[in-house]
Amino acid sequence: VTLDSNQKRMIGYGLFPSWSPDKQVNRIAFQRARERGSHLFELWTLELLNGDARRVTQVAVSPVAAILSPTWSPDGKKLAFATVNKPGTPVSNRDIWVVDADGGHERRLTQGEAASSQPYWAADNRIYFVSNRNGNDAIWSVDAGWDSVPASADAAKPAEHPRVGSVDTGEVVPK
Repeated sequence: VTLDSNQKRMIGYGLFPSWSPDKQVNRIAFQRARERGSHLFELWTLELLNGDARRVTQVAVSPVAAILSPTWSPDGKKLAFATVNKPGTPVSNRDIWVVDADGGHERRLTQGEAASSQPYWAADNRIYFVSNRNGNDAIWSVDAGWDSVPASADAAKPAEHPRVGSVDTGEVVPK
């Protein structure tokens, strides 16, 4: 939306956009359904160049989980997101993950039976999220630094981890 004229223009399909704080690039992260009507979402980014969506890129996808609620690190170099496993999968929890903005170096920050969702990356380099890990929904936080990420003693099977990578579709949304 152009604020002074209230003119609206579609730049792409997706939900819950999150604008990068990095002022060097005009980038938006968002979740996008894998296919029309699907409840499995992927994490995508796009760059706005002269008002057009460019470099529409898939950042993360999982065969067994929806990827939801992207939030940028304060420097715009990483994204945190939540996963919700589809019913019937061996692991039925929800976790918080971090990935580089280009899709590399994914890390799971939460694990176990708790349902963790709605991450928010704060300026103190902590990721705050909602979790029921003590039996009631409450706000929790975890240090986003790589050194403090707990090792996964009960790591999920590889298929249960989001597959990350950078896939530039070359998609351009016309004016």
